Amino acid sequence: MTSMRLMLDLMRSLSMQVLRKERFGAHGGDVLLICAVTIGHIEHKPMAAHKLAQYAGLTRPTAVRRLERLEAMGLVRRGDGGTYTLTTKGLRCIEVVR
Repeated sequence: MTSMRLMLDLMRSLSMQVLRKERFGAHGGDVLLICAVTIGHIEHKPMAAHKLAQYAGLTRPTAVRRLERLEAMGLVRRGDGGTYTLTTKGLRCIEVVR
């Protein structure tokens, strides 16, 4: 969990320092969102889109679009309360990173 939080902070910091932008790369936001969803998953505190957007340094509408795409890919699932968790497929992807 700590390594995911560190990676999320590092990626956002690098984006600000190197690119002078919070949003970077075609898929950088997706990676940041997966990291944020993973943190919520590990801490058993799933987050809603607005909180995930804050973690990832994205606007809420962009985060929602990207989360919808990640959901269509089967990596995350939106719950009844509007919070996002990893799917089994998403968990397998994260295990490779660990």
